[in-house]
Amino acid sequence: WSQDAYVKASNPGAADVFSRSVAVSSGTVVVGAWGEDSSSSGVNSTPNEGASNAGAAYIFSTPVPVFPEIVLEQPAGTDLANGGSRGFGTILLGNAATLQFTLRNTGDGPLTLTGSPKAALGGDDASHFQVQTQPASPVEAGDSTTFVVNFAPTAAGSRSATLTITNDDSDENPFTVSLSGTALSSTMDADGDGVSDAAEFL
Repeated sequence: WSQDAYVKASNPGAADVFSRSVAVSSGTVVVGAWGEDSSSSGVNSTPNEGASNAGAAYIFSTPVPVFPEIVLEQPAGTDLANGGSRGFGTILLGNAATLQFTLRNTGDGPLTLTGSPKAALGGDDASHFQVQTQPASPVEAGDSTTFVVNFAPTAAGSRSATLTITNDDSDENPFTVSLSGTALSSTMDADGDGVSDAAEFL
């Protein structure tokens, strides 16, 4: 524990017994002073010394810090760990596969996606993936936004990329996901059996 503030009444008196009782709730502190001598009434009235031991309560407040918390789901309702992975499976060259991600803010302050673009793709194979729709920002506390990523390879083979979401969550920035997918070609025969990779897949 450490001391953050030294609190005194605005009109201290010798026998007020300020702080004899204290109540704390979040960012609010109520301090009782049952020996305070003012005869004034109401809230924020001008104190005087007209009523011995009339008593008073002093209320102090400070802003309570709020923090965002990013949660990424794919599919909706299934959490993805930061640094986790998602695969698009195997498709035929010339086709595309799609994944929809849900981004939630489970914190108590707004979550801002600070990247440009907000959901970015990187890596040697990034061109085979596209973010079809970008997430919205900011995401208010308790709210969510969705975005869609496509795997549309332009060449056969296994492909991978990294999805990066830069944000202001203090302990999950950036949030990254490894993406992977495989495309098969109708003109390639990897195992040399005379049947194309695409035909074997079908």
